[in-house]
Amino acid sequence: MIEITVLKVGLHRGAVRYGKGVIKQIRLMFETIGEKGEIGEEEWKKRMKRHRELIVKRAAGTVPEQKEAKLIAKRIREWEEEYVRLIECYLEPTNNAAELAIRQTVLDRMVTQGSRSIWGNEWHERFWTVLTTCTLQNISVMKYLKKCLSVYFCLDISPCLTNLAI
Repeated sequence: MIEITVLKVGLHRGAVRYGKGVIKQIRLMFETIGEKGEIGEEEWKKRMKRHRELIVKRAAGTVPEQKEAKLIAKRIREWEEEYVRLIECYLEPTNNAAELAIRQTVLDRMVTQGSRSIWGNEWHERFWTVLTTCTLQNISVMKYLKKCLSVYFCLDISPCLTNLAI
């Protein structure tokens, strides 16, 4: 059904076959990504390297004359490092970490209806940044705020959130 639909919009069978071949290699790679915890780090890296080679080989192989197929081959060839870097570094396929980091802020704004002034908005932004950073670094927010207040009243050097030892 999909092939028939694609052919109706003007793609040639060769281009469809080419695209399906590239997608098949990518799917095999994603199967290996799912097996990472089961096969060990070294074996996983070896398989991922092999998948990379096969995807590039498949994409650069016999490329049909259709511009869509040529474009796929060109993009994979030119952007190979960037495409594979995301996979080899094993970045999460979603942005859940970022969503979780701002979740508390969004919930606070929903409950409080936000702030009614520029100063209030700036305070919220700064506070939630401190809260999230402390949480991610496993630092007590109360201890950090206490240190900030003692610094403020004693005119001491401000504590840094990037390498805080509280």
